[in-house]
Amino acid sequence: MWRVTTAINYVNRKEYYSYVRQVWYLTEPQARVMVDFVKIELIKGLEKHLGYPQSEWWFTDTPSSAVEEVSFDPSLIGQVREDSEYVGGSA
Repeated sequence: MWRVTTAINYVNRKEYYSYVRQVWYLTEPQARVMVDFVKIELIKGLEKHLGYPQSEWWFTDTPSSAVEEVSFDPSLIGQVREDSEYVGGSA
């Protein structure tokens, strides 16, 4: 089983955040083909979360991504997790 993780780090009101989207796939080829799509969906989610379109973002908007093999759990196939995580204060 494979997981695609994409993330964008950003600053909002002098605090650092990481906006993360994870999607699980059964095979590595499925996961690798979906990386660009997951990045696009990450950007759309962050636009909604911040309330600003990407063209108005005040931070670098290049998502990072990783494809990782994970323990098999059939309940995760096709699942999506997306969240903004606080990473630290005072930029």
